[in-house]
Amino acid sequence: MTTHIINPEPLSGSFIEDRNMLMQSLSKGHCFVAYDLPAPTDGFKFLANNEDGQFMMGDSVKIQNGLTFQIRLPRPTLCRLMKDGKLLREWVDRDVCTYITTDPGVYRVEAFIPYKRKMRGWIFSNPIYAWL
Repeated sequence: MTTHIINPEPLSGSFIEDRNMLMQSLSKGHCFVAYDLPAPTDGFKFLANNEDGQFMMGDSVKIQNGLTFQIRLPRPTLCRLMKDGKLLREWVDRDVCTYITTDPGVYRVEAFIPYKRKMRGWIFSNPIYAWL
């Protein structure tokens, strides 16, 4: 299992600056956990868009006139959008998934991939918190 940290900019090579940026990204929840052995998870994205812009895992976002969730997987596979710990929507053999909502809640993504004749947990996102 690997924790993938999403930083606002590339690492600079300065230990103190990079450490601070990594710690800030982690504290904001801008990361996801993945099982990279079956396939690389580079390029995974879980975003929410509203009138104010784009938000990522760990962010809290106002729904306003609706909220659009966008999921980008590195390859087509099984993808689940969870809301408040329950399955909300499932896509099969897709690498791009979109969901529009006006419901507040805690949203996250789970992706599964076939590996050694079984479906395995592959990507587990941090949540995006949607509120009215």
